[in-house]
Amino acid sequence: MRRTFRANYNRRQHSQGFTLIEILAIAPVIILVLAGIIGLIINLTGSSMITSARSQLQSDVLTALDRIEADVRLSTTLEGTTSSYVRMHSLATSDNPYSPTRRLIQKSDCGVAWGAVAIADAKTYTTEYFQSGSELKRKTMYDGSCPSASDRIWQLNGAVETIIDTSTVLNFNVCKINDGTLKVSLGVTKTVAGENIQYSSQRLIKSINVPANGTAGASCP
Repeated sequence: MRRTFRANYNRRQHSQGFTLIEILAIAPVIILVLAGIIGLIINLTGSSMITSARSQLQSDVLTALDRIEADVRLSTTLEGTTSSYVRMHSLATSDNPYSPTRRLIQKSDCGVAWGAVAIADAKTYTTEYFQSGSELKRKTMYDGSCPSASDRIWQLNGAVETIIDTSTVLNFNVCKINDGTLKVSLGVTKTVAGENIQYSSQRLIKSINVPANGTAGASCP
């Protein structure tokens, strides 16, 4: 009985754990499995990043074109365009130009015009869109001085916004069609997870206040 118990005890001791030979034999298999799992996770993560970045890139380009279109449509003068620059003048307002409660600003004292005011007597401001390296910027400034008017004029004087700043390469092009319509093209390329992604779009925009022959700038080829 004692001999049988000792034999069973010895068998249990020898059956616990793995021998060095067994570990060396199974280690390459484990390494290959782990490498495959890690590679799959990396690929899935990279694909997700690329998909998200492509969607964001499209949103950035279309939002920028929407802003340019809104400014051009309300402009009273399109001063000029170049291949990567557009400048326009618009009427300054006391609130968002699309708000039904907005009022024009008087040129004489930069005060809010509570009654009727001629366009020639209304305060104007300049808006510029231009490319700076791989960034698209928007700048607004008052036409002429307007002291202590920041609390009355909705538009900001001397404000420079970066509309797109996440691109590796940015192509901004503006030209004029014969009927006064502006053709605005915007393309952006960036690198995400080692892959170049890009999105481009264009918009035909016309001011509701500028006559067909009142648009200065380079004509489209």
